[in-house]
Amino acid sequence: MIERNQRVVIAESDTELALMLSKALRMEGLHADTVGDGIEAIRKAWQTMPDLVICGFYLPGLGALRVVRYLKSHPAFAGLKTAVLLPRLDRATAARARRAGADAVIEMPVEPLDFVDECVSLLDPAIGRSPSHPSSMSFPDSVSILEELTGILENRLDRLEAMQDFMMELGLSPSVQETFRNVASGVLTDLGFDRVQVFQYLPEAGELRVEAAFGRGVPADFQQQPVRLSAMEGLPVALAVREKRQIRSSEAGVSEIRLSWAGSTDYVDTPLFDAVGVMGVVRCDNGMTGRAIGPDDLEALRDFCSRASGVLRNAIDIEQIAGAKERNSLVLENLGSALIMVDQSGRVTEAAGTEALMGLRPETLIGRTLSEAAPAVAGEERLETICKVLIEGRPAFENALHLTRPGGDPVIVNLRFVPYRSGGRITGAVLLVIDVTEEQKLKANLNQRNEELEMMSRIGRDLNSTLELDDICDLLLRSLRLFYPEEAISILLPDEDSDDGITRRLIVKAGCGYKTDDRGLDRPIVVAGPTYDDDREESPAASTSMLGIVGGAFAGARVLNIPDVSQESGYIEDFRETKSEIAVPIVIQDKAAGVIDIQSKARNRFDPDSVRRISSLANSAANAIENAQLHAKAWEAAQRDRLTNLRNLRFYEERIREELERATRYNYECSLLMIDVDDFKHYNDHFGHPMGNNLLRTLARTISGALREKIDTLVRYGGEEFVSILPLTPGKVAAEIAERIRQMVLDDNSEIPHSSEQPLGCVSVSIGVATFPTDVSDRDRLLEIADKRMYMGKRAGKNRVVAPSLGNCPVIS
Repeated sequence: MIERNQRVVIAESDTELALMLSKALRMEGLHADTVGDGIEAIRKAWQTMPDLVICGFYLPGLGALRVVRYLKSHPAFAGLKTAVLLPRLDRATAARARRAGADAVIEMPVEPLDFVDECVSLLDPAIGRSPSHPSSMSFPDSVSILEELTGILENRLDRLEAMQDFMMELGLSPSVQETFRNVASGVLTDLGFDRVQVFQYLPEAGELRVEAAFGRGVPADFQQQPVRLSAMEGLPVALAVREKRQIRSSEAGVSEIRLSWAGSTDYVDTPLFDAVGVMGVVRCDNGMTGRAIGPDDLEALRDFCSRASGVLRNAIDIEQIAGAKERNSLVLENLGSALIMVDQSGRVTEAAGTEALMGLRPETLIGRTLSEAAPAVAGEERLETICKVLIEGRPAFENALHLTRPGGDPVIVNLRFVPYRSGGRITGAVLLVIDVTEEQKLKANLNQRNEELEMMSRIGRDLNSTLELDDICDLLLRSLRLFYPEEAISILLPDEDSDDGITRRLIVKAGCGYKTDDRGLDRPIVVAGPTYDDDREESPAASTSMLGIVGGAFAGARVLNIPDVSQESGYIEDFRETKSEIAVPIVIQDKAAGVIDIQSKARNRFDPDSVRRISSLANSAANAIENAQLHAKAWEAAQRDRLTNLRNLRFYEERIREELERATRYNYECSLLMIDVDDFKHYNDHFGHPMGNNLLRTLARTISGALREKIDTLVRYGGEEFVSILPLTPGKVAAEIAERIRQMVLDDNSEIPHSSEQPLGCVSVSIGVATFPTDVSDRDRLLEIADKRMYMGKRAGKNRVVAPSLGNCPVIS
């Protein structure tokens, strides 16, 4: 055994497991301390200043993720390594642990030797850390630890609110350049970095150009030529563009001379990108204050850039449309024409440009009458027009005459009849034949682009004007229908029922086209299925494969445009008539949050304009959906009790009103249970508030297990009181449910610490039952009567149910 001067703290509620792991570490020569809850883990870390803290996921007092977040956020523990033990390794929980700051996630059960190897790999082989506090320093108590954790959470919430406000302002930027400058400003003002430089990436040229720079010593190279990405190979900015991920400067294996930026070699490059591609890179550091860039800073920066990317893509799309409009106007000023001059007798005296436009060689027209030389432009009405021009001396016009070119192609021309004077008198007329075919097309295209620009802007405003997810999907569907009236369109969002965080199904939230009656909303589309081992057909392997065009677009968060589905091996038939299909992901924070799927009966239906148009609508929808989801989460959180995760009083007041109105309308019974924990104050006073909180959480789970899922409602009414709403439940059945709850609480006493030390020798509940309208006809008094009956049970000795059907209380008229 090699003696190491390194210390490990193991926080694990399972005492036997903690002892086994600590013994394995001591055999490796490490110093190992064990504690049984999260608060003690932090206090032990302050006392011993260890090199590594290992936390079991389920810790009493304070969970593992909060312990890790506390240690990683406190400057006193700089350089400390942390690991989390997970009973089973699922990606969603592991990702939460790493976001909290955990350096490693260890799946349980684990062999002692493997556990030791994992720990040793985390420890620096150098001499262990020495305490950075004086020996006389007092260590924080549980209250101060919880207060500091609350401060960390409030800082994260403040940063999120500031970011949301900034994104609303960013969407008002008038140009792409202004958007880049506002992104740079937001990194300084909202994220708190010292210096920032923002590049625009020009993919066609493979170049980077500086668009904004703020902070002392940062070069504002706006007048310099763009730099080719190939010239920056190996540098963080090139890696960020190519790999589409955040890069710390320390990750690039290049010399400090090449790495240096504005006198700093410690900075971070974060790409601005979406499903279409990379648009730019944000570079920032804390070169002025020297403050370390922590995991929370990196996560906030990634989130900021992801949100800004959607706004930036919209600005780029709008600027491209405006640029096309300007180019079209320039073309209109330089279109060719043909000229034919006739004398007073109507014979051609000069001609030019007629061969290309009309297939008539100019020299063959001279000396012939106009009706003979160019009958296509010299009908009877036009000859009369020429005579009128020759007599009156005023020009005349005729627009949009349809002709045929020499090769058979159609052409649209405008005619101009202009008098020609010589020697003070009219001697002839000039006929200008102006080709306006391209002009007409360009005007139509220009009108279409203008209408589209206005429409896209209006759609974006409308999408962001509602926080209802169904309304957003319906509006998005109607908007797409304006552009694709003959196609089959589906808006699909993930099915949220998955337990492991993996999306296996998308749900059609809005759809139309082809056989509309057969589509059906909420129709599930399977996009991920199990892959199977060759030898065990019925046993799915751990991995999943994405299915179909929609599944591929969702998995890769990228546009899939299939011009001919019959040539696509991954195509899964939805409609027999479909010949081409496009699937565009709705991307939120670099992750697909839905898919727009459009199918057409024509091959090659979706051109680059379609990709641009649908992607732009998807970006607008992504912002709206994210706002709706954030609103829904905030509303859900506002109606939850933080301690037990049950519904709270605000939710109860809304739900009881709805249920009693429904009971009155349809003439059915609705019962209410008022549940109170017996002698809870005694438990709190003797064993402490943390233990009391654990008791309330345990009872919340026990009571919930006795109720009907998605029908009955359990609410933490306040303190140690719970209320349950039982729709469609007569009083006798409600009393039976209450008795079942009372008995289940007693059965679970074996899992409740100190239960036998309560005055009754157990942890118990008293329950009052009231039923509307058969028992209590005044619905405003339903809760009052249930509460009174609960206290009748208290006075009668506690640990009992009081209900009219049990004969221990009267019916209220």
